[in-house]
Amino acid sequence: MTLTVGDVLTHPSLRSANPRVLSGQDSLDHSVRWVHSTDLYDIAGLLRGDEVLLTNGVGLVGVDDAGRRLYVRRLAERGVAGVFFEVGRTFAQVPLEMVDEARPLGFPVVELEPTLRFTEVAEAVNSELIDRSVSQLRYAGETSRALSEALARGATLHELIDQVAAMLGTSARLSDYAGRVLVESGSGEGSPGSLAEVPVMVDGTAWGRLSVDPAGVPELLCAAVLDRAPTVLGLCLMREQAGITGTLRAQQLVLDQLVGNQPVDHGALESRLRAIPGLTAYSNAKRRTPTLLVTVEGHDPQDLRAALAERGVNAPAGHFYAWECSHHLGLGATGGLRMGLAPYTSAEDVDRLATGLEEICGGAR
Repeated sequence: MTLTVGDVLTHPSLRSANPRVLSGQDSLDHSVRWVHSTDLYDIAGLLRGDEVLLTNGVGLVGVDDAGRRLYVRRLAERGVAGVFFEVGRTFAQVPLEMVDEARPLGFPVVELEPTLRFTEVAEAVNSELIDRSVSQLRYAGETSRALSEALARGATLHELIDQVAAMLGTSARLSDYAGRVLVESGSGEGSPGSLAEVPVMVDGTAWGRLSVDPAGVPELLCAAVLDRAPTVLGLCLMREQAGITGTLRAQQLVLDQLVGNQPVDHGALESRLRAIPGLTAYSNAKRRTPTLLVTVEGHDPQDLRAALAERGVNAPAGHFYAWECSHHLGLGATGGLRMGLAPYTSAEDVDRLATGLEEICGGAR
């Protein structure tokens, strides 16, 4: 993990300048790649983004209000992390028009008192950035090597998750796309909301998530493990679960077609639905705008299932998705189908969807 604007604000090298945030308070978590010192007015085009810019505003002397606003806007558009503006030498305060321009952009402008040598600040912060990068690369290399060697020896998914938990000294778990926990190992003190999570991809398609409890784990080590472990886990999944690549491709095709409002051939749609484990599809033929209701095992909205049961629909446990369809999905549908994603969040929508709902496809179990 790199430093953030907030980390730079509290860095010991800036302490004597009493940094004061004038704008962009919600953007202090912006990652900082480098600290750069310059007073050039046209500096934006020479930057790559994610820099903290140290300036005392010499390049802004004689520039009108519009020009100073443009200066801020160009830096924000370039992706610069923020401007730390020293006052008392060139300007008595940060020009108000710059702060006014920065606020709606969420761009951090920080006022500094004139106590610093910018070269010393840049050297101190950039040295730390380099040290952290080197440490993370070392952790990442060690993680990749250890997990890859385990995979080559034939380690199972459970054994790899055990190894991830042991590396971090905390808990680790692997969940599929429906939220079902397949493997869990270790112990941690964090709540579900405090877990650090990253996607696990299989052949370029999201399969699930790796979650760890970061409490008490060195930040750089945690970042390295979360960066490298998913690749090895994806390879292990492909080895252990025959046909997983085809299943995920079918799932992605269905979602792309439904969410993207693409024409869908009924036969192709049904075959793709059947290829997704734990999925069941229903169709409503009696509504003026028929509905497709899809459930995926893993989440259990009990209130919604109970409301459906009252209307004669015995839906399995699962997370519910609903689509409004321009044609009935059952037998007799002709031509392609066009679908648009319709929000479906609670049992309050059951009356709109449930009447006449019939199962058209039970996914493979």
